[in-house]
Parts: sequence; structure tokens; C-alpha cells
Amino acid sequence: MKIQALSKAEQSYLIRLISDLESGHARQWYWLEIAQSLPAAQKTRKATTMGIAIKVLGINACSPILHKMQLKGIGLYQRSGIKFTAFFKQKVSDALLFSGCLLALLQGFHRLPASLQFATWCLALGGAFWHLWQEFRSSQSTNNASILESDELPGAEASLGLPSIMLAAGVKAETSLQLVKGLKYDPDAVIAPLIQALPSIEPDADPSSKQKYLLAGFPWLVLGGINSWLIGVAPEYWGSVFALAMMAGLAYFTHRQRHTWLIMTGSWLSCFALASLVHYI
Repeated sequence: MKIQALSKAEQSYLIRLISDLESGHARQWYWLEIAQSLPAAQKTRKATTMGIAIKVLGINACSPILHKMQLKGIGLYQRSGIKFTAFFKQKVSDALLFSGCLLALLQGFHRLPASLQFATWCLALGGAFWHLWQEFRSSQSTNNASILESDELPGAEASLGLPSIMLAAGVKAETSLQLVKGLKYDPDAVIAPLIQALPSIEPDADPSSKQKYLLAGFPWLVLGGINSWLIGVAPEYWGSVFALAMMAGLAYFTHRQRHTWLIMTGSWLSCFALASLVHYI
């Protein structure tokens, strides 16, 4: 299905929403400068749905689809969007690889559906707990190794807008005015020089701690629930076949790369073949 571009009124609604979410940072003024070139905001169903997604998932998580919907200025979040997508794919791939290998291995030993369901939930809960623990340890070590810096703006700069922020950062007045003017006409053309002049305006590339915790456990629990349901409702053996087929489709959709998909499905088939060989020997 082709993604439809946002109208200028819909863009105005989302841009003002994003500026509120970026309150207290220079990016708030970045979005407000762009909003000045747009008409009054219109709260349509599409804009409202995207607004909810942005609030729940984060701007970086929604930046790829917002880019396809041609939201002005979203190119500022390109690097953070790429890092979020890569992190998401990594967590989903881990869950798919281990879930598929376990299911294929037990199916090769001809275990009963009840045993398969129990093992599936054990892996789901164990995988989710392990990855959550790893993310917690990583966040704690990062916090202990670095001094946290505040993103809050000084009172005077916060009240005067983006030009004053750049002036305070040592950017020439002529350059700051040109960059701000460019935001109103072609934001994508001035993003690179804007970041060069004011590096702090670029969003943090790494996903937030909340996003990391969510993605660490969510894929494992979802796969565990779906696989357990398929094994329970389908006839014997067919539940595992349906679950593996579903995960194979999800793996292909996640990566869209044939060699990655072949490696993952090949691992599952190898586990099934080895288990079957041991079972019959």
C-alpha cells in the first residue's frame, strides 16, 4: 500500500506537536521556525494517528514513515531513525533465531505439543528477562561512566528563539539568519549546515532507555505468545510448521535481504535435521 503524503495543514499539526515534545531544547525552535511557513493546523484522522504513534513510540521510531509522508524537516532525525531501526532489527532477529532453533530442535525430537508450548514460553520469558537485564546493566554503566548534561535552555535564549541560541553558540549573525530563513523554505537543504553550526541541535542517535527496555523484551513475548497459540490450535506437527512459516515471513519482512533470511532459516532446518538424526539413531 502506497503511503500518502501529508497535506500542509496536517504537517502543521504534527510539527507543532513535535515542537511541544521537544520543549526545552533548541529543536523546539527548529520546528517552530518551520511551522511559520505552513497554514493553520488541521487535525485529521491520519494526523491524529501519527501524533499518537509519535507520543508512544518516539520521534526517531516514526521518522522513517514521516520521511515517506514528506514531513518537512524530519531529515534532522535521519541518523537517530537509522540507529533505532537497526536496534529494532537486531532484537527481533535474536528472538526469531533462538525461537526458531528451539522449536525446530524439539520438533526434530518429536516432542508433544504441550512440551513445545512449555518450552516456547520458557524461552520467551527467559529471553525477555535476559535482554532486559543486559540493557539495564548497559544503561547503569553508561550513567556511571559519563556526567549527565542538561538539555534545558537558559531563560533568555529560550525566550528569544533559534537565532539567539546560535549567536550564543558563536555562530555569526548573518549565518544564523540565513539558516533560520532557509528552514522556512527548504529545511532539508539547511539541515547539514545547521548541524555543523549548532551540533547540539541534532537528536541523540541512540534510542532512549524506555525504547531499549521495550524492544528488549517485546519481541520475545510476542513470538512466545503467537507460537504457543499456533501450536495449541493446529493439529499435531502442523502447529510447529505454521509457527516456523510465520517466523520465516517475519524474518524476510524485517531484513528484506535474501542471504540473511537464508542463514536464519538454514539454522532452523539444521537444528531440525540434527535432532531428527539423533532421535532415529
